[in-house]
Amino acid sequence: MKFKSLALKLSLLAAVAMTSVADAGTAYFSNYETKTADVVAGFRKTGSVSLQYEMVVYLGDITNFLTVPAGTTITITNYTTAQLNTLCGNNLNNLQWSVFAASEAAQDPATFSTTLGNFPANTSWYTIPRSNPSVQSATPARLSVNAAQTLTGPIGTVTTGAADISASLSASGTNSAYVLSEPVNSGVDSSGATLDANINDVNTPPLADFGGQAFTYTVENTTPASFTTAVASDFYQNCPYGEADPITGLSSVNPSLHVGYFTLNPSGTLTFTRSAPNPVLTAATTSANNGFGPLMVTLGCTVYGTITNYVWNFGNGIFITNSTPTVTYTYPKGGTTYTAHVTVYGPGGSSTFTVGAISPATPVTAAISGTNLVLSGTKGPVGAQYHFITATNLLTPLSSWKGVGTNTVPAGGAFGYTNSTTNTSAFFILVSP
Repeated sequence: MKFKSLALKLSLLAAVAMTSVADAGTAYFSNYETKTADVVAGFRKTGSVSLQYEMVVYLGDITNFLTVPAGTTITITNYTTAQLNTLCGNNLNNLQWSVFAASEAAQDPATFSTTLGNFPANTSWYTIPRSNPSVQSATPARLSVNAAQTLTGPIGTVTTGAADISASLSASGTNSAYVLSEPVNSGVDSSGATLDANINDVNTPPLADFGGQAFTYTVENTTPASFTTAVASDFYQNCPYGEADPITGLSSVNPSLHVGYFTLNPSGTLTFTRSAPNPVLTAATTSANNGFGPLMVTLGCTVYGTITNYVWNFGNGIFITNSTPTVTYTYPKGGTTYTAHVTVYGPGGSSTFTVGAISPATPVTAAISGTNLVLSGTKGPVGAQYHFITATNLLTPLSSWKGVGTNTVPAGGAFGYTNSTTNTSAFFILVSP
C-alpha cells in the first residue's frame, strides 16, 4: 500500500518552533502526494478505558526532526490540547501514544533522498517509552533487511488509512488540516487501516509493535492512571543492518541511532528534543597485539559523534586521558595478556569500547639441561625475526657482542635458543628488529 502525504510541507522555523499550515478548509489527510517518511503521532485508549475514537496526527517530514539542532526542544503545534481532550473525554489518564515514520520499498525508489543524504529503503523511525523520563531507554539493535521491510508496511498503512478514512468522513470537531479522529471498529474503514488495526500485536493486542513480526517491544508510552507528571519516549532511527545510515555513515554497526525524545505533558502538549547522540565506534586499531617486552603500542579508534575526550584503559591499572583518537603506551613487561579499552565522552554521554588484546612476550627464562643452557620465551610476535647475542663482559659495546642464534618466531609465539657452551661467564641478550 502506498505511503501518502500532504503536498504541503511542514517547515522548521529558525526560531526552532515547528509550525503548521492553518488551512482549516482543507483536510491534510485528503490532500496528499506519494512520498515517504511522514512522521505520525498516534493517540488511543484500549481495554477498560477504551474510547470510541483514536487520533492520528501528521507531524511533518522526518527531515524536520533530524535537522533540529542538538539539545534544542521544539513544541509540536499540529494539534491542539482541546482536540486531544475531546478525543479522550477531557481525561489524558491511561492514554497510549507513540510517534513513528517509515520509508517503504514496495513502490518507492530504492533510497529515500534528502538533503541529509540517501536513506535506504525500509528505514524506520519509532519511539520506545522511558521508564524514567530523565533516563534514555535501552537503544534497540538495527533490524535485518527482512524485518525492516515487515515493519514499514504497517507503519505506512496507518498514514494511508488516515487519508482514506478522512476522505470518507465528513468534517468533525477534531478533524483539521493535520488531525484525524478515527472511529474504532465502526466499519468506516473496511480494509482495517486504522491505527488500532496496524499498531497492535497480532497475538497479544493491545501490545503496540506493528504486528509483532519485526520485534516484540512496545513503541507506545502509556500515561499513568493519574497523569500529573510528564512522560517521555525516545525516538530511534533504524536503517536496516548492512545498509549505510547517511547520518553516521555506518552500515554494519549496531545499535540504532538515537534521534531525540518526545515528552507528553499533563496539559496535553507534546515536545521534541533533539539529542546529541552517544559516540558510536566505527573502528579500533592497535599498532601491535604482541611483541617483545617492553612493548610500545599505539592504540586508536574512529568514533561517530561529537567527542570531548578519550579515556584509555590499558588493562594493567594504567589510564591516560587525552583529546585525540590515538595514544601511545609502552607495556613494561610481558607474560600477561592485557585487554585495552577506550571510553569516549561526548555531549550525549559516553560509550566504552574494546580496542584489543595485547600480549607482550614473556621475559626470557634460562635453564640448564645437562651441559646445555636453554633460553626460551613465549608470546613472541609470530613471524618476527629475533637474535641472541653474547659476550663475556657486560661492558662490551653492543656492536662487539657476538651473534649466536638467529631465528623466526613460529606459530604459537614460542621462541628460544640452546647454547652448549660450558663458559659460565657468558652473558646473553635477545634483540629483534
